Amino acid sequence: MVSGAAADIDPLAEGVLSYLINSYQVGGASVPYSVGTGIGPRAAARLGVDVPGESLSNVIVTRLPFAVPDHPVIESKLEAIREEGGNPFTDFSVPEAVIKLRQGVGRLIRSKKDSGLIVILDNRVVTKPYGKSFLAALPDTPVKIVT
Repeated sequence: MVSGAAADIDPLAEGVLSYLINSYQVGGASVPYSVGTGIGPRAAARLGVDVPGESLSNVIVTRLPFAVPDHPVIESKLEAIREEGGNPFTDFSVPEAVIKLRQGVGRLIRSKKDSGLIVILDNRVVTKPYGKSFLAALPDTPVKIVT
């Protein structure tokens, strides 16, 4: 059931994830909840999970999906960018988080028949200069900013 970036999930986590997805698809009035940085099993609910049709009609993003900078793998990537004279935040962290956001939003629209609402609760998309990158990465649809 799980593929792509989520394929390296251990069997126990995969079993739990499969159970949660199945319960969500047949339950109707449930809300899947995903947290994570794109590393490990928590990313599976955002990456590689397909819930087509009316089972999924809203994607609510509570925080922009930036990777944890002190994770050893991320830390080494940021250090390499720094050593090459780059800016780790603008050269790695923002582009990677934008990709993760697009992947998460991509779970909503899987076919021409799908529709839904994308809600981003993290005000950094409108208060920080890099927020424009996130908004530009969303599908070309009407955007309403509520303050």
